[in-house]
Amino acid sequence: MPTPAEGASDVPDHIVFMVKSSDVGEIRHAANWVLSRRRDLEMHAQRMGKGYKKKASTNPFESDDEGDSGYLAERYKVFFVPHITVVGEKILADSGILDYCDVGELHLDLVPLDDDFLSSEIENLLMENSVDGVTSGCHFTVARSIMKLQRQYGIIQNVKGIGKAAQSVIEKVFSERIADEGDDEEDAADYDESEGQTIDTLVVIDREVDFVTPLLTPLTYEGLIDEVIGIQNGYIKVDPTLVEVEEEKEPNKVEKAPPASSQPQKRVAVPLNSSDTLFEVVRGQNIEKLGSFLQDQAKSIRESYASFRQNKDASITEIHQFVKQIPGLTQNYKSLNQHINLAELVKKTTDGLAFRQRWQTERAMLEGETCYEYLEDLIAADRPVVSVLKLMCLQSLTNGGLKSSKFDSLRRNIIQSYGFDLMVVLNRLEAVGAIKRREMTWTDSGNTWNTLRKNLRLINDNVNVYEPDDISYVSSGYAPLSVRLMQALLLGGPGADTLRTLARVTEAQQEKNRALSFHDALDTSKPMPQPREIRKKVLLVYFLGGITFMEIAALRFLSKSDSFPFSIVICTTSITSGVKLLGEVFE
Repeated sequence: MPTPAEGASDVPDHIVFMVKSSDVGEIRHAANWVLSRRRDLEMHAQRMGKGYKKKASTNPFESDDEGDSGYLAERYKVFFVPHITVVGEKILADSGILDYCDVGELHLDLVPLDDDFLSSEIENLLMENSVDGVTSGCHFTVARSIMKLQRQYGIIQNVKGIGKAAQSVIEKVFSERIADEGDDEEDAADYDESEGQTIDTLVVIDREVDFVTPLLTPLTYEGLIDEVIGIQNGYIKVDPTLVEVEEEKEPNKVEKAPPASSQPQKRVAVPLNSSDTLFEVVRGQNIEKLGSFLQDQAKSIRESYASFRQNKDASITEIHQFVKQIPGLTQNYKSLNQHINLAELVKKTTDGLAFRQRWQTERAMLEGETCYEYLEDLIAADRPVVSVLKLMCLQSLTNGGLKSSKFDSLRRNIIQSYGFDLMVVLNRLEAVGAIKRREMTWTDSGNTWNTLRKNLRLINDNVNVYEPDDISYVSSGYAPLSVRLMQALLLGGPGADTLRTLARVTEAQQEKNRALSFHDALDTSKPMPQPREIRKKVLLVYFLGGITFMEIAALRFLSKSDSFPFSIVICTTSITSGVKLLGEVFE
């Protein structure tokens, strides 16, 4: 039994990280807890609190009859990612364990999920900004991550933003630089001594300027994998049979039946990033093109093996060359088999009638039609409430709101069909601006969506999904609004005036040798010259509130396009979708 002197140690008994985890159960076996949401924090705070309270003996280190040592000997180190929250500390205090915890912060800033993609993994930013009104913490975290990039790669001279939150972050970036150069001269020297200007332009985009895109169904391979299976931190978890390579059957060999087991097979994690060369090629392809492309790849691998087998007079050198290719061919075959299985799983969903009806309804709403009857049919059929709310929000956003009579009837039917808890969810969606009542009066200014759709060319009925020449291929005809706004901001054109009329645009310039205030930078800003160099300059696009896989595919398409003058690096606070955005509202 330990003595009090032995029990006092600087080494904590438990380390608790307040972060989101896709599979908390797998991490807890190491006695550390990874807590994802407020309810998890409350549950485990109560658990720790009960452990402290159950020891009422005079000796706090006395063991009970079951051999359970006293909890008062334990201390916890609690790290909030990326910053401490008042609510989190209050939960620990209310549970009576704050005095036994050392609370700190873990500044992850940006986590690289791929060669051209980084994420700060900040969840629930929509609710904090639009409903709770808490913005300073997350905006400061984003600004700090941008400052870290500037220390590494040099000052980003051209800084632009779209949306209210984008302006707030840019202001904090300028303030942080002034504070750094005022407090520490060495930090200022770091900026000056950086070799060259690696990042030419920064564009910060507020998710609130485009709620439409997350509500739509993507038609790229990666986007559909997320819709059907779910991608978490660059990984998916699937049945082992989807990733196993079928071995060739030997003649006259009797196959053994697999052992019967009452427990299902454990799902395996499969990484989805550019380390898989085949996935790097197909992830942004439209699902209509994917099948024929994978078929061509399989044919190519078979021909490689067949050509060698047919060459009976191969020389030693030729045999040696082929043997060196075997590891690569084997890996390609394994990767190809894996993606064929995943594509078949995705196609089962996309070939279904419900999927096609949903896509056609989304397209009709995007083109300005009203689909109230379809919404009422979904509610009557007791379809998942998230699917109903996604289309309801899309109808409101693309039609300038819901008719007053339909607004009341849809709201009433949802509450009656899915429960009174949905009243809170609907109120939050109104606060966010995803749904609203449209009063048909003489002063009605009309539907801004129609203006955006026409001036920014959001709908392209003639897009070629097999050999695309426009970003609208990512959904077979719809170009993500956020990406179109970025194009208008950088390249001008007919959409530039629309952008400045309907969204808050921020344009400023930083000087390499001295820090400017935000307002001084605005005063000295000037139109950015179009780069004419053969080598593209680097554009950093930072999404606040999450980015969808549809937008990621569109940005990568632009980055590879010869007509677009920048090579794009993508940063975001998180990866989002319509389901994830609504999930924030439900919490």
